[in-house]
Amino acid sequence: MGSSRIFAVVVTLFIGFASRSEAQIYVAESAASPSVSKRVRVSVKIMNDAQGRRPADGYYHTDEQILAVFDDCNATLSAMNADWRLELVEILDVRGASEWFGPFDCDLKREFEAYARTYASRYYYRTNAINFYVISELSGCGGYCSIPSSGDEIIIINNRIGILNWSLGWLHEIGHYFGLQHTYQCPNRPCESFHNQCTGAGSEMRDCPDVCPDSRNIMGGYDDLTVGGAIFSPCQLSELALSMRDGNGIRSKVVEQVVPEAQSSVTCTPSTVGAGSAGASAAAGTPVVLAVLPRAPSEPVQGGTQTNNGATPASCDGDADVTPPEVLRIDPQFAANSLRVNGVVIQFSEAIKTTEVQNGVDIAITLERTQLDGTIAWRDNDKTLAWTARQAMPAGQYGIFLTGQDKTDFQDMSGNVLQANTDGYFAVGFALDSNSQLLLPSSTACGAGGFFAGMMLLPMAIAARGRSRRRG
Repeated sequence: MGSSRIFAVVVTLFIGFASRSEAQIYVAESAASPSVSKRVRVSVKIMNDAQGRRPADGYYHTDEQILAVFDDCNATLSAMNADWRLELVEILDVRGASEWFGPFDCDLKREFEAYARTYASRYYYRTNAINFYVISELSGCGGYCSIPSSGDEIIIINNRIGILNWSLGWLHEIGHYFGLQHTYQCPNRPCESFHNQCTGAGSEMRDCPDVCPDSRNIMGGYDDLTVGGAIFSPCQLSELALSMRDGNGIRSKVVEQVVPEAQSSVTCTPSTVGAGSAGASAAAGTPVVLAVLPRAPSEPVQGGTQTNNGATPASCDGDADVTPPEVLRIDPQFAANSLRVNGVVIQFSEAIKTTEVQNGVDIAITLERTQLDGTIAWRDNDKTLAWTARQAMPAGQYGIFLTGQDKTDFQDMSGNVLQANTDGYFAVGFALDSNSQLLLPSSTACGAGGFFAGMMLLPMAIAARGRSRRRG
């Protein structure tokens, strides 16, 4: 194990800190394009009229139009280096429910969803895919989705007038599905009335100051986004990853974890696959029979996850764990009953072999250029590491660094080494004000400036967001 302090190695990183007039919390990630590791399953249903016919015209009433939507969305995800893609599993016609053909008001979405859940076979409602329903005509919105806390899940799309930013409007609604808010969403202020006022809104759980300015942001209110040019911010991508996370993501049930190409040589075969396997047929309807539209199982696969290319996860049903651990997020730790920061909390993707981690060597907290003394405690079955300062944390600029010079001491229980960034170092910076509270950026400074050259920045803020349904 490396015994040297990491201070000398990372001094140069503080140049970025010193040049900033406003401090934010940032998580630094590798500049390399990530492999596609997740597919988000989507099922599209077109509501038919009393004669069993689709709308005669509009923007999303043909298979070709809908296929083009998903091509545009995936091209945009690829351009922003997202590690997930949309998988269109089917396009179905819903007959025998012409009362919902349209037009109807968008505020009836919840009532419509209640019918879709109750009569799942008629509406082809899925529990393992995002349910998009194309309505002939809607009043009051181009599209409507609910964020996870509402409990609602379907997305409705206006065929006649389309949706803001066309294909990318579908991606906007998927952002809501996984918990993202509008960039101008903010509590106790009339930001909903001013789409050009970016406030750094993120997800239900935290703010994302790096959405400002939001002229290219998919969750903004501008109408000139372009395919391949629109983005989710790094912070938003981080929040999406948490919602999609295998096993405990709030909406992971619609996500298929796939093996990155670099790991494709390591495969295993699940010992048991339930009746709802990848070969099972979906509910009867009018599917598009094309190779580019693989049919999804009627329910999630049991006993293992299968991918469309025949690969299987590297770890399943008793085989060796070969997946390296990752840092999911780093948040400030607050003193009891206070907003004063007294440490940091680091969440890992899996349990860490704690005996290998040396406080002050493998993890170091620095104030300006001075390393601070503190204690570490492992929680959540060794998936969470809490560092608490021995003394009150004064105002100033801080840095948090993981992995040390040895770079191998953060391991999971199988010996897989943490996938650290910046060539072996995982770094976060933040600042406290004179009251030892987290210093948040001003509205004029949000999203401005760089950090480390060539790196993506994920701002983390502390305010919990108001929970409400989102439209458009």
